[in-house]
Amino acid sequence: MFNSTEATMDNASRVAVNQKENGINEAFLNDVNGTKYWEQHIADAINLYYIPVCASIGILGNSLAFLVLIRSTLRKSTTCLYMAVIAFLDTCILILNICFFVRKFPEHEIFNAWSCGFIMFLFYFVIHWDVLLVLAMTFERYLVVTFPLRASRLVTTKKTAMTIVGLGFFSLSINLHNIFTRSMVEVEADIYTCSIQGDLNKYFVTKIYSWIDSTIYCFIPLVSLFSLNILIIRNLRRSKAIKSQMTHVPPKNQRQQKGTEKSPLSTKAKTQKQVTLMLILVSFAFLFLAAPVALLTLVETYLWISTSVEEQVVHNLVHAVVDNLMYTNHAINFILYMLSGNKFRKEFKRFLCSRGQNEQTNNNRAVHVAVLAATKWSSLSKLNKDRRSSFTCSLPSTDLSTGFEDISTDIQRTINPSD
Repeated sequence: MFNSTEATMDNASRVAVNQKENGINEAFLNDVNGTKYWEQHIADAINLYYIPVCASIGILGNSLAFLVLIRSTLRKSTTCLYMAVIAFLDTCILILNICFFVRKFPEHEIFNAWSCGFIMFLFYFVIHWDVLLVLAMTFERYLVVTFPLRASRLVTTKKTAMTIVGLGFFSLSINLHNIFTRSMVEVEADIYTCSIQGDLNKYFVTKIYSWIDSTIYCFIPLVSLFSLNILIIRNLRRSKAIKSQMTHVPPKNQRQQKGTEKSPLSTKAKTQKQVTLMLILVSFAFLFLAAPVALLTLVETYLWISTSVEEQVVHNLVHAVVDNLMYTNHAINFILYMLSGNKFRKEFKRFLCSRGQNEQTNNNRAVHVAVLAATKWSSLSKLNKDRRSSFTCSLPSTDLSTGFEDISTDIQRTINPSD
């Protein structure tokens, strides 16, 4: 643990590693005049029970979302390509959270001379890349909704892939320093912790990088996502009103129109609307769950400096709530997709059914091949037995060898029916 003089390093996503990089002495908190504060009890309970449950649900949900998004018709949508990468990054974030959680138990230290800098680099790299993708995805959806006639030129799969890779390299460049600025530092006799070594490194991390981190993870996304989502909703309402006026049907023709089949264009528009709804829900979830991190960062920087045990235990409780709200944001996307996207629910159901059908088909083919081989072999044996009893000459050249070829051909046709 960092000592109390280094607690100013908390900021934005860094507070998500609460009591992993900084804090005050645990014995100092847990034993004051032989008692333990109720705030610390609650904070410990939140971290002990909520983190494993949240991470487990999130890892499972994000993994399923990733598989559905890349193995269904949804993969044709550039927005769903963003969502697939975000699901993968969210899974990585939750796995790292579990690693940080395990550190609380004795003899389960994950930091050493090699892993110290790399793990911290990986955490910040993934979490910044994740939020940048959410921002890029929302901006892309804004372009699609605002300029529908030019969307096919403005938004392409190639441009989306380049954006994803470009943002990944940007996140890599601003976080690579963690590998070199962090190392195992001796804080007490034979007690080491993953910390920042050197005055120059400490100045850079606490005075410069801390604001870069806060700006990328909190301030820019919060302002941008709020503004873009308001514009998207406004443009959707405007386009709906215009479409309603252009497609107004007299009452006597409404019944006839309802009986007609929907055009492919109408189906595509409905799918795009559902994708937009999923994105808006994900964006607003980020706003509500990540906003407390930004607010706490500002309060800690300018107003709240803990100077007593009572203030510190309250500070720890607030961090326990705020940090886990942030991790919840990375765990609930699958649930949001299921709630808001009828298309996603159908593809998820189809994905599960296709898995079961494939296993059943493989089993049926295996049984059919075995029955076919046994039947052919029985017929071939009976034929050759009849021939041996009827002729004294040698068998024709098309006896056993021809039979084996027939069996092989039939089996191949059974396994590959399309050939």
